[in-house]
Amino acid sequence: MRNKILNKLENLVLKKNYSKANMIVKRNSSDSIVLVYYLDLLFKNKNYKSVISTYLNFCRRINNEHAIKIFSLSLIETNNFDKALIYLKKLVSINASSDNLSLLAIAYSKNHLKMEAIDNFEKSIKFADSNSITYINYANFLREEDKNKQAIKILLGCNEYFNNLNILTIITGIYRDLQDYDNALKFCKRAINISKNNINLLLILGTILLEKGESTEALKTFKKILDIRPFFGPAYRLISLMKTPINDLELDRMITFLNNSNHEEIDIIHLGLAISNILEFQQKYNESFSFLEKFNSKFRDKIEYNFESYETKFERIKNIFKKLSINTKKNDTLKPIFILGLPRSGTSLIEQVLSSHKKIFPCGELPYFEKVMKKSIECEQDSIESSDSLSKDYLNKIKLNFEINCDFHTDKMPLNFLYIGIINKVFPDSKVLLCTRNLMDNMCSIFRNFFSTGNQFSYKLEDIKKFIELYKSVISYWKNEKTNFYEIKYEKLVLDFEKEVQQIFNFINLDFDNECLDFHKNKRIVQTASLIQVKQPLFKSSLNQWKNYEERFVKNWINEF
Repeated sequence: MRNKILNKLENLVLKKNYSKANMIVKRNSSDSIVLVYYLDLLFKNKNYKSVISTYLNFCRRINNEHAIKIFSLSLIETNNFDKALIYLKKLVSINASSDNLSLLAIAYSKNHLKMEAIDNFEKSIKFADSNSITYINYANFLREEDKNKQAIKILLGCNEYFNNLNILTIITGIYRDLQDYDNALKFCKRAINISKNNINLLLILGTILLEKGESTEALKTFKKILDIRPFFGPAYRLISLMKTPINDLELDRMITFLNNSNHEEIDIIHLGLAISNILEFQQKYNESFSFLEKFNSKFRDKIEYNFESYETKFERIKNIFKKLSINTKKNDTLKPIFILGLPRSGTSLIEQVLSSHKKIFPCGELPYFEKVMKKSIECEQDSIESSDSLSKDYLNKIKLNFEINCDFHTDKMPLNFLYIGIINKVFPDSKVLLCTRNLMDNMCSIFRNFFSTGNQFSYKLEDIKKFIELYKSVISYWKNEKTNFYEIKYEKLVLDFEKEVQQIFNFINLDFDNECLDFHKNKRIVQTASLIQVKQPLFKSSLNQWKNYEERFVKNWINEF
């Protein structure tokens, strides 16, 4: 009889007929096996709210470890972190296992109780039977704290790390974050030896090779992926960025496959964007734009984006700026150069140029300033961190993750333009470089590029337009406040490169180095959307590219921009 009930519940959940399933659970509420089975079904289907309501209605009287665990995890998934902590403490009191201690540590971390989190993570990995998940949970916590080297140490402490694909993949990603590409390749290849035809691992390998400038080997890797899974969108999109010629027959096959596929799938979206890039390379701009607009829109439907959150954030930033005092404590060890502006405005190019100088260490796009500002921005009591405290927190994150033996380091996070005035106060001796570009070209380039993370405004022209308007108002505000930054105009840089670069070094107060003129020979790794362009000499063809789409591309906005 019970098996029939369980099978019926499984079918009803599969059909999302929760009202009828709830009636069956209500009739069998005295049977703990039925209750726990139903909770498990709901959780596996990511119906976390129903897990919570079912537990509260029927399960509180049963002291079942698995039920409490599923309920607590659902509380975490729905951001009820304080309640999750209460129930996970109860769970550990029933059974202080490695897994349960790891979950309790996660709850502590979500409640910003870091020392308690570390204490429980440490306990969780001391068990002889600790599994890989406990180590991964601990490492993910450390990564959130920007303690990447410590995260690697924890993962390497797991007895099964050398045979565990998840751990090897995470270590590969951390080494990429640390710009240690030799180790990233070593661990990626070790993972591939375990799963030789794993297309996701091969995609990571190809991407690393492309970032290292090893384009021939990268292309071989992407083609191997296509041998394993023909028409795999992400591989084709990366090939298309390399501007590798695709013949008409192959392109026709790609389009035919696309037309017969589910356009909502992320792999197919990548394929649509790859076709757009190939058509642009063939100078078939109208066709290219049609694919771009359609599949950008498909991706936009899959992500969350709230423009108002940027407006609210900047209002809070202005309040903080007015209250924040200038940091009077000197920092003699690390001197930041902040490179910022709209995405695709030339920030990667400028970092590549500067990093060719022996006294400048490139750190790439760092989330650190955004992270140290988060507490002050989100604080409801209107209290703010001191400029000295913000400076120390930021520089500590740099020291934890990079070994810098240069006078300067770069931070190329474009959206730090929101913080220009605060950067001036926190780091009075820092240099701020604002990259600007013809806004029509800038908008076109944003729309044409796929960003692996962030920049959610990039996939709909109206969203980009609104964000650019916000950007203009932010820069206008910082100019009115007489903040200190140097504006680099991309068009001037392209047309008179040596003169403009010399002026940048004058602003930084650093002697000009002729090697900076050969920036494309710089062997440093670039992870941004510009990873291919910055390995090439400067080209004037990037100017006025938006005119290729003049008939299709926001022609009503030309006067505004």
